[in-house]
Amino acid sequence: MKDYQQENKKQDSKPKEPAPEVCKGCLRWEKFGKNCYVYWEGKKFCTRKVLTMEEWAKKEIMV
Repeated sequence: MKDYQQENKKQDSKPKEPAPEVCKGCLRWEKFGKNCYVYWEGKKFCTRKVLTMEEWAKKEIMV
């Protein structure tokens, strides 16, 4: 069990990629990074940017 916990800590401590300017502060970017389903290289504006958990919950209900 301890080995699993130590391995998890190693994965969590990996440095994350810096967020593109359009994604800075977005919780989706924090959670998914480049795997965010609304992200693409060169994106200039994001209509799905989420800054708070309350906002995220509202957007998920609407989907």
